[in-house]
Amino acid sequence: MKSFLGIATVFFLCQTLVFAQSKIGGEDFLARLNSDSSAQVIDVRTLEEFSAGHLPNARNVDFKKEDFLKQMEGFNKEQPVMVYCLGGSRSAAAAELLASNGFTQIYDLEGGYMRWTVEKRPVDGIKEVKEVVVGMPVDEYETAIKSDLPVLVDFTAKWCAPCKAMYPTIRKIESEFSGRALVKVIDIDVNKTVTEHLGIKYLPLIYLYKNGEIVWQATGAVSEKTLRDAITGQLQPVVDTGAASSSGQF
Repeated sequence: MKSFLGIATVFFLCQTLVFAQSKIGGEDFLARLNSDSSAQVIDVRTLEEFSAGHLPNARNVDFKKEDFLKQMEGFNKEQPVMVYCLGGSRSAAAAELLASNGFTQIYDLEGGYMRWTVEKRPVDGIKEVKEVVVGMPVDEYETAIKSDLPVLVDFTAKWCAPCKAMYPTIRKIESEFSGRALVKVIDIDVNKTVTEHLGIKYLPLIYLYKNGEIVWQATGAVSEKTLRDAITGQLQPVVDTGAASSSGQF
């Protein structure tokens, strides 16, 4: 009898967790936000990510912080909680943790903020990039990527919040590798011939070319170190001719 009760209890708890959380697409997520004024929108990314752009009425509670659950105590466990992160992994973990801590209605945004912006859904807090991005027709693009230098191509759009968040990093990399690598920033909305030619569907997207061939690529937000390492790996080693001639005198 005790064994039966134990199994029944475990089954009940599992069922409760299943029904407490649900992963839904952007269309359903937005519909719930618009129809339910009691919905609590939680951005579980870092404050830096949140500051670069976020969903309307969202509040930032960093899932990676030790006091995540402590901060969540200020939210109503009986009302809907709408969680999201950049791509979906952190929000999925957060949803599971919240369900196990008594939250009864949790909706996790499938694809995260990245897919949300690609689908051009409403966002708040985006700062416009004032610098003019570089664009070109297909023939010029094909010529540019055949340079003897590594060519980093950053595909972006005005509505892509993660792209804008990366823009300062892209410009820093451009300055750092000036004369050793080329950096091109392509706005997909004003360069449709290039983007259609390449079949680009998701942002952020970065290609690194060497002699016209893609040698590295990344989808999603990329760190400064990752970009630096990718370009450095394609640079020709510098030969110190002075040192070579000096050593030849001995």
